[in-house]
Amino acid sequence: MADRHQIGSAVITSAASVPARKVDRRIIDYSSHAPVYDERRFEGRVNRYLEMLRFDSFRVLARAHPPGSRVLDVGCGTGRGLLYLMRCGFRTVTGIDCTPAMLEQAREKLARQCPDGRVKLIEGDAFALPWSDASFDLVTSFNFLHMFRLDRQIALLEEMARVCRPKGCLIFELDSIHKGLFFSRYLEQRRVADRTKFNSIWELKRMLPRSKFIRYRVVGTGFPVVYRIFSRMPRIGLRIEAITHLAPLGWLSERVFVSAVRR
Repeated sequence: MADRHQIGSAVITSAASVPARKVDRRIIDYSSHAPVYDERRFEGRVNRYLEMLRFDSFRVLARAHPPGSRVLDVGCGTGRGLLYLMRCGFRTVTGIDCTPAMLEQAREKLARQCPDGRVKLIEGDAFALPWSDASFDLVTSFNFLHMFRLDRQIALLEEMARVCRPKGCLIFELDSIHKGLFFSRYLEQRRVADRTKFNSIWELKRMLPRSKFIRYRVVGTGFPVVYRIFSRMPRIGLRIEAITHLAPLGWLSERVFVSAVRR
């Protein structure tokens, strides 16, 4: 039987059917970082600007799906992706994450910004999702897949596809290899380079085989040079960003959103 606890309007359910030993502990343990995660990652003028671009890029892909779609966000963390989904008008949204402390942050955030309780939070393993096949119309993942090497990314996408209905859609975020070229030294200083996977367009073809996916679309967000340009010349930064929605230029971005339709 699942364990449930609630503060405010958001409920966290522990997926008792998923053994704790199956959770991939090779990823970063975010328990100690959870209370300050959003502040460190998303505060500041440039970070807020890049966050706006991420939402705009996601919205380009999400607007093809009706508000009544059943949506699952995998690796939901502190709930920023869940808020994206709510802002896009989705009414039935579930988030899953393996770190209780991150889910606590998501629950508090949703209680403030989405008090009607439309979002369900599940504590569980992204590689063993506690739902039957074809349970959702749309399955998303924000700022999550970069923590795994390619074979684990493929396994995760296979599990996401399993719970997505035929002709349903996966929308997920990847760090482009161009981000690695520009920021490898910075990432090494932060001691996360060995835990960050930068993907190329060629790897995407392995991640989304034709036997399982009908088609996919890539939308870019965040040119690396914008970090330097935006703080000094915002108009130029905005013009540069405008072209990243045009394929195949999206792969020149520091991050990409991928939309893949399941067979």
